[in-house]
Amino acid sequence: MSSLTKKKLRQTGIAYVFLAPAIVLIGVFQLYPMFSALSLSMWDYFPGAPTNEFVGIDNFRRLMYDYSFWYALLNSVLYLLVVPIIITLSLLLAILVEPNIPFIRFFRACYYIPVVTMMVVVAFAWRLIFSTDTGLLNELLKR
Repeated sequence: MSSLTKKKLRQTGIAYVFLAPAIVLIGVFQLYPMFSALSLSMWDYFPGAPTNEFVGIDNFRRLMYDYSFWYALLNSVLYLLVVPIIITLSLLLAILVEPNIPFIRFFRACYYIPVVTMMVVVAFAWRLIFSTDTGLLNELLKR
């Protein structure tokens, strides 16, 4: 073997040594649970039952006719579509708060109005509850 081949083999070995912890973690926390769940899905499994019956892919056949499964799948797809849009819009709003753009004061005012409005609404609600003359709590305590 030439010295170039030995050097390349040594570097490859070192790379695998550094990759080993990540490979072990992936195996323990991703691959094992995934294959365990796949194996468990082929049984009519009840926790605590003395025996469980092997049903093969019958569980998956029943799943195809289950309304709840399709509803949950639709919700998952909607979540998958909506979350990236929300994250993108949030990042764009964060960029708009940058102080070096035109009309920044107007934008900040528009951006902060819902926060201030909510505080005012909550203040009025507490005032209606705790007013000393006609407050809801005062009326309840009188009765």
